[in-house]
Amino acid sequence: MSPPIGFIPWNKGIFFSLLFVTFLLPLASAEIYKLWEPADLRLSISDNGTIIGVTANITVRDPDKTVIVAGKSMRNLVGTTDWNYTVPASSISKTGQYEYTVCSYSPTENRCDTFFFDVTPSGTVQTSILENPILLLFGILGIIIVGIGIYQGNPWFGFVGSIMLLLGGIYTMIYGFNNEQNFYTQGVALVFLGLGLIFMFVSAMEFIWNGGSGGGEDDED
Repeated sequence: MSPPIGFIPWNKGIFFSLLFVTFLLPLASAEIYKLWEPADLRLSISDNGTIIGVTANITVRDPDKTVIVAGKSMRNLVGTTDWNYTVPASSISKTGQYEYTVCSYSPTENRCDTFFFDVTPSGTVQTSILENPILLLFGILGIIIVGIGIYQGNPWFGFVGSIMLLLGGIYTMIYGFNNEQNFYTQGVALVFLGLGLIFMFVSAMEFIWNGGSGGGEDDED
């Protein structure tokens, strides 16, 4: 049986390239917290080494600059000059950079300082795609398996490789690149999903037109 006009057999050559763009995303703070988990914010505040007469309030804003904590009192950790406030998990609902301002009051000085912390889906920072083994696994294995399918003319490899690309697209849609989620990372996820669906469709059609033989040379008329 001959394939329909316009259909490109898998084993006749499907040439493709996948471009992985690595964005280096420097972050302004070493404080990293995980999405939907509490953020325990701590600072050392004292008046010449003593906490006598010292108080501190904190205001926290999310990445959209919405106030999620308004002038709440910070708690001193007994026996230290450390003060903390724990932002509840329900308020850590967005990824990105949060801003918090701490105003401290003492008998000799009153001052306010602003700090930042970051929230990512995994609670870690990745400055390169090379630090994301799961995405690398999906992407590289998908490309290798699809490549083997093209080289051997075997649609089964193409089908399995397409599943890896689909998983990579789903993972990117959820976690983004380098823990950065936005319109662009979702667009890249859609590209992965589209490629996976294309390769899955082509490999399935090749299998059908080969009469379920799994690839190889074209059947003779």
